[in-house]
Amino acid sequence: MIVYYFLIAMIYAVIHSRHRGVTILFTDILCEQVVSFSLFTALHFLHQIHIAQSRMLSTDTRCSILGMFKMWPTESPYANDNPKYINHTHEIPYNPALYRRDIAGYKDNLTRNANINAYAQYDFSFGLTAKATFSYNYTNSKFDGFQYSYDAYTYNKTTDEYKRTGGTDSRWRYQTERDVAARYMQLQLNYAKQLGEHYMRRTISRRELVRLTITCRYYRKVC
Repeated sequence: MIVYYFLIAMIYAVIHSRHRGVTILFTDILCEQVVSFSLFTALHFLHQIHIAQSRMLSTDTRCSILGMFKMWPTESPYANDNPKYINHTHEIPYNPALYRRDIAGYKDNLTRNANINAYAQYDFSFGLTAKATFSYNYTNSKFDGFQYSYDAYTYNKTTDEYKRTGGTDSRWRYQTERDVAARYMQLQLNYAKQLGEHYMRRTISRRELVRLTITCRYYRKVC
């Protein structure tokens, strides 16, 4: 009998936890382009452009699978099995009935990324090759979290009433935005020459990396 109630509790958790505890990730490729060409057999160009965004939608860091094992086999997610009233279980935060964005709240992440790579190379006739490389990366990350207040009820069979005996009144709103821009440049000179039985090769390069990070945060406790 105990095993039976445990399986029923697990089925309840699977059915009602589909909106919470499981993170949904969407990735969109907005632009992707690679172009290369040459001029006069000595001058070569190449540039790559990649722009994408990803959205991660979730409600709480608590896993729905953990909620299944936290629930007692004899507990129901709803008081008297009435979906209008969340049951006051022994650990309310793990009640699968809360696993919905419109009840407990949400935590969403949005990331946008743009990457551009380009280089130009010129080959001289006397063995010298000059190559310039430029790379630019921009990443914008946004987080938006909102915890709602909710009520938990206990059903009184004698009076056929639902009484609020738990829940949470602590609400908060947290938002953050982060911008990261990175620029990389390189100038490289290669010289290679065959002189009889001797082969000579020299490389000179200069690199520069610039990185800028800007972070904005907003937190408010909602009474």
